[in-house]
Amino acid sequence: MPTATELPAAIGGYRILARLGAGGMATVYRALQVGLQREVALKVVAQHLAGDADFGERFLREARAGALVNHVNVVACYDAGRADGQLYMAMELVSGGDLAQLLERKGGTLDEALALNLMRDSAAGLEAIEAAGLIHRDLKPANIFLTERGVAKLADLGLVRFTGDDRVTQPGMVMGTPAYISPEQARGVADVDIRTDIYSLGASLY
Repeated sequence: MPTATELPAAIGGYRILARLGAGGMATVYRALQVGLQREVALKVVAQHLAGDADFGERFLREARAGALVNHVNVVACYDAGRADGQLYMAMELVSGGDLAQLLERKGGTLDEALALNLMRDSAAGLEAIEAAGLIHRDLKPANIFLTERGVAKLADLGLVRFTGDDRVTQPGMVMGTPAYISPEQARGVADVDIRTDIYSLGASLY
């Protein structure tokens, strides 16, 4: 087992190239999908959560949700599974950072034309997510990824809700990031719809 500073050589059919980021629940690597010779972002669940059945169910729901959406403004999900006891998800590699990082570099504000272009891209991605029968529930600048050409792509379906499905969220449970969620989401309403995502997108624009 690699230490915290070492990279695993491979996970399943993916050769690990670099560590992109790490948190308490998962680490994201730049990896090569060997069979297709394609570079991907490989999200690997932390070992202490890999055996948690509830967490594993939510993780695979995120992957299945991502696989339902095929749109230029949504980060694509290519694959998910378990290898050598590790739970992973392979996604489109987007190398331009995210909107939160861009805002930090720009001192908290963007010029009007750039902001509107990014929101137009994000709205198109949100339309595709809704068309797939999904509610994102965690739209915020950190979940709007940017390509090197400045195209915005919505990311992180970890809190996604399938329309008409209340199995994961119980009434009264607050999901999302407080600064960006809608009033009804803040109240813990379980059956939120596309309007909650539109609110969050507007809050991100603001």
